[in-house]
Amino acid sequence: MSKINSNNGVNIQMQFHEMFGQARWLKPTSPCSSAVTRGKFLLQDNLVNTRIRIVGLGIFELYINGNPVGDDLFLPLNTDFHERPGMLIRNLPFGEQTAHRLYVTEYDISPYVHGGENTIAVHVGTGWYADRMELKFGDICLCWRIYNSQNDIGSTDMIWKEGFVKDCVYRMGETQDLRGFDENWMAEETDTE
Repeated sequence: MSKINSNNGVNIQMQFHEMFGQARWLKPTSPCSSAVTRGKFLLQDNLVNTRIRIVGLGIFELYINGNPVGDDLFLPLNTDFHERPGMLIRNLPFGEQTAHRLYVTEYDISPYVHGGENTIAVHVGTGWYADRMELKFGDICLCWRIYNSQNDIGSTDMIWKEGFVKDCVYRMGETQDLRGFDENWMAEETDTE
């Protein structure tokens, strides 16, 4: 697993538990092309250097208290995410002998948080990971961990809803359905929870 620090592009090799502690992969309850997810986390008074490590398989957009975090697009980078047992290419077995890695993004979220309850919202789409026209690795999922110099804030279960992207082929485009979709789903206070 690799981490790219979005402030200076540093690439560091680390194991999953070193990066995410006790966090686990979170997934929508049923496969879909995109999902929006929300959760809450609690911060004490010390907000300096509050950071998040996050990876979404396919791509993701992160919001803290309704604010977009970073201006990165199409994260994580395309890579050989993990082994795919039983994979066939043109109906022939493909015995993978490659290294596998995930690029994890880290952001300083201090400007977006406050003492007390905060909201994390993430839009996850298929990206390279779950594109039905590519060699699909699996279904979309997400892992994140928030921490600062004082403590490990950790991660939490989140409420998942199918997103407004109904079909996506990464290189060809997507079909959206915005009917009945709450455009404030990422806001700090909303009725979509």
